[in-house]
Amino acid sequence: MTIDTQWLSCFKSECREAFTEKCRFKPAAVFSDGQIRLMQTGSSGLQTWDDYIYNRFIRYYAQFLKQADTLIIAFDNYQYVPTAKCMTQTSRRKHIPPIPFSSHSTLPCMVPQGDQWLQHISNRAFKMRVIELIILRLPYLLLSKNPSKTIIIDYETPVKYTASTQDHRHFNIEQEALTDYAPLGEADVKFCRWCDEYRNVIVDSIDGDSVPIALMHHELTLSRELIPPRVSIYRMQVKDEDEKTVQRKKAPTPKNETKPREKQPRKYEYLDVYLLYQSLMTCIRQTIGRTECVPSHRGHEIRMIISLITLTGTDFTRHLPQLSARSVWDMLVALWMPLVMSYDPLQSQFKLEPTMHCLITRLYHTKFHKHVRPENGMSYPLTHHDLMHSKISQRTKDTLASQERIQTTIKNCNWVLQYWLCENKPPDPISQQFGYAKTHDNKVNYEDLIDCIM
Repeated sequence: MTIDTQWLSCFKSECREAFTEKCRFKPAAVFSDGQIRLMQTGSSGLQTWDDYIYNRFIRYYAQFLKQADTLIIAFDNYQYVPTAKCMTQTSRRKHIPPIPFSSHSTLPCMVPQGDQWLQHISNRAFKMRVIELIILRLPYLLLSKNPSKTIIIDYETPVKYTASTQDHRHFNIEQEALTDYAPLGEADVKFCRWCDEYRNVIVDSIDGDSVPIALMHHELTLSRELIPPRVSIYRMQVKDEDEKTVQRKKAPTPKNETKPREKQPRKYEYLDVYLLYQSLMTCIRQTIGRTECVPSHRGHEIRMIISLITLTGTDFTRHLPQLSARSVWDMLVALWMPLVMSYDPLQSQFKLEPTMHCLITRLYHTKFHKHVRPENGMSYPLTHHDLMHSKISQRTKDTLASQERIQTTIKNCNWVLQYWLCENKPPDPISQQFGYAKTHDNKVNYEDLIDCIM
């Protein structure tokens, strides 16, 4: 899952000290989203499955086994992946020709190459076969070089692997099913429980949603009067607004330049969740001009910020047109009281009507203040009407969301907020409450689009 990457740029601008080249603490465990390694595009040069496992997993995980005694690798458990996930997957695969690979098929002898790899890895049955092969070989290959370490594979029921002896001539692997942990679906929502277990954890995940999930878990733990675990997220380096400005000011490449640009190596950094949480709380206090939030919403400040993140788009929600993460963040002072009025702290989600007529109306009213009458600032239909009859471009008018789409998006956001907080089985998204529904051919879609299709 992902979010608008501008949010991380905004956060880095507010709290640069939370983003560092090295982890600030000694981790007891490293959690890695193995699904990301699995889904990497391209398999050039990886001809055998041994090549694939060694280059994609063994070499990569060696760095983490030097840092911690326990390595936790998670994969998607498709039995529990939310049904609404298929909307994103269908959209991503619509240009990829399907292949005839079923749950009864076996893996090809050699790793598919080029476009064939993209076709195969887009097939769920094929992915499950590859995951099964990885689980079969990976623990032994990792522990044979690191017999004192512990490997945990969180796929269906989590399983812990340890070496029974350090004598390489009589090397055995012991397995222990960790049945106390309930099965979860997507790999990127599984790390919170391991953070509670091991306390000092590096989370290896480039998916943007790992940041709001970690922040929500930190706040939720504090609300339970417990000490939050120390979490550092290892992810691709993000540029803050100052760094982007410097990059834009650099001399552009001449148009007649024929020399191809050198591909820059990816840079990674660590994001300290504790420092980011403290910095965001300081921003909120400065925004509201007092040291405490409204009593009814105290302890929900971070979740309220994250509710704004869901409005700018995730894998399960469409973004609000004409509103980026940067523009929403810059409006925080004007948005805070409408956000308080729209957010229900008892349910940790939006209230439908106040969100549409107060929060979202304020968003568009603030962005297009020259084109909306002030007296219409508490009604989305009236604000929408003003904008449709204003002097803004027709192209912009065509992107503005209908009232039905806004209602559906709010419901979708409520499901995402529940999903990111969920510690066991998430709520079923296919209900009128969450704005998802199935079409006549049993495909999941947004509620407002179903009416158009039908």
